[in-house]
Amino acid sequence: MHFSPALFVTIALVLPAFAASDSLINDVESPGEYIVTFKSNNRPSGITHHNPNVIYHYTIINGVAGIFTDDEIQELQASPDVEGVYQDHDGIVVANTYTNNQSPANNTAIQRNATWGLSRMSSYTRLAYTNLTGINFTFYYNPIGGFGVDIYVVDSGVNINHTDFGGCARWGKTAGKYPNKDNDGHGTYCAIYGLDWARQKIWVTGRPSVINLSVGAKDIYKPLDDANIRLIQEKIPVVIAAGNEGRDAWLYSPSGILGAVTVAASNIADEETTWTNYGSAIDIFAGGENIVSAATNSTTGTKIMSGTSMSAAYVTGLVAVFLTTGKHTPAEVLEYLNQTAQHNKLDHLKNFKLTTQQTRLQQMGFFINLI
Repeated sequence: MHFSPALFVTIALVLPAFAASDSLINDVESPGEYIVTFKSNNRPSGITHHNPNVIYHYTIINGVAGIFTDDEIQELQASPDVEGVYQDHDGIVVANTYTNNQSPANNTAIQRNATWGLSRMSSYTRLAYTNLTGINFTFYYNPIGGFGVDIYVVDSGVNINHTDFGGCARWGKTAGKYPNKDNDGHGTYCAIYGLDWARQKIWVTGRPSVINLSVGAKDIYKPLDDANIRLIQEKIPVVIAAGNEGRDAWLYSPSGILGAVTVAASNIADEETTWTNYGSAIDIFAGGENIVSAATNSTTGTKIMSGTSMSAAYVTGLVAVFLTTGKHTPAEVLEYLNQTAQHNKLDHLKNFKLTTQQTRLQQMGFFINLI
């Protein structure tokens, strides 16, 4: 497989992985762990940097994460300075960002052992049915797409030593007392921690960047939504997996965020998968069923997975290609995807009221000059 020359900065949240039959979220609440948000800079006396119960002070939202007793929670809920108290949910994250790609035109490279998901991005037509879990498809791409771009993967970790990454993957930050490897274990506050860290790094480096986020809550979770809204307001593109519950994406956070790129899953037959979330929150579809990618327990092995996290990873790669031309706002990214996508290509849609814009299938930006 081919991975882009973009820099993959992974943010390990140590959250459990999921397949297509699983939920994007886990309905388990973490006892005693809360996110507390505030109305202003005034905070209750117990919320200080010296409080050992406070795990993290966010900058992306006005709030903290911590472990509090029931009595402390009651006091916080009664405080006039507190906007909201949210019990932490164990989130689920899966996604490794993929490649960049370009048209079969000038300065084009060809990969002849690609997966179907990659091949579909460089094909104007539906793929023929072959071994869909094999690596015998053709993929056209521009070899310089992604240069100078950072991709922040908010995830359970990544096998940065896998040969397919070609040395492009770098470990970013681990939330929680865990080793720097793909692992399982914590909750939604870690996802916000990862977004917080990525936001600060993007501002420090000043480089074109995109955040790939495949974490979701079991319902609407305001702190997670607020963190993503802050990123978009600061003109940082965010690509979000729609979720795998087979329900309307508006019912979950953060897939209903306006301004982010929310990605649903299609299969090799250009059909909406039976399990992808759907609805008017969806911006674009990409391959998400039976996707072959890098294994976590080997530097050369492969693994087959399904889910909107895979779809979001493909689209993140497309965004990285676009950002090769320079910094672009989330609105410009959405417009780029709209211009380059194939429209009205999908069958078996759950929501027949979708507009043409919302039934678009990802396609490489053929007109982008990367020279």
